[in-house]
Amino acid sequence: MQMYFGDVSLCYSYSLAMALDAYGYDYKAEFLEAIMAMGNGASIVKEDDQHPLVFFDNGMPDLSISHSLKILGFDYEDFYLKGGAEVDLEEIKRKLETFLFNGPVVLGPLDMGHLTYNPNHTILYGVDHFVTVYDIDDQYLYLHDPAGFACMKVAFNDILEAWKAEAIDYKRGAYSMWGNFKRLKTPSQTEIYQETAKIMKNRYLNGQNDILDAMQKQLLKTA
Repeated sequence: MQMYFGDVSLCYSYSLAMALDAYGYDYKAEFLEAIMAMGNGASIVKEDDQHPLVFFDNGMPDLSISHSLKILGFDYEDFYLKGGAEVDLEEIKRKLETFLFNGPVVLGPLDMGHLTYNPNHTILYGVDHFVTVYDIDDQYLYLHDPAGFACMKVAFNDILEAWKAEAIDYKRGAYSMWGNFKRLKTPSQTEIYQETAKIMKNRYLNGQNDILDAMQKQLLKTA
């Protein structure tokens, strides 16, 4: 049975933890969250003179998932469509089926406003989310949603709008997923620390400056 555990605020970490658990790798979501180094500073995700969108985790969840897998010595396959790319839903489904042949798959970001099994979905449009898919058949996906929804049966066509993630500004692309996890090496704790520190350093050196000052100025203008 696919293990379930979750926390909506750390959905990307819990989704990855559930997927890796099914592959036989026991990582706590809190540990994955730490090496993802999401909580560093702030960045402007959406430039808008009146309402700038500020992200107070200076790292993006989809990139952070990939970073954490590399830090822990995993090889993996991922998939996403960049903006403007031709969409072939049958190809996307086949890719998901191929990933699921070896184990669960992390999907995201999804737009929670289109996850209609969540009774609060109507007030969650534009909120990003990640889930773990553990099975598929001709019509349905079977997934664990770390927001408190285990063993959900969702029609493939019903998740496409959420998976497209049109309202999620930071995404690397639509229909994003990770699967086929294979550990190639077992890094030491020192190596994990050093690689995580490099990511944190790069984010601070290459990040935006004076984010809060810019945000405050815009708030004062609209007050």
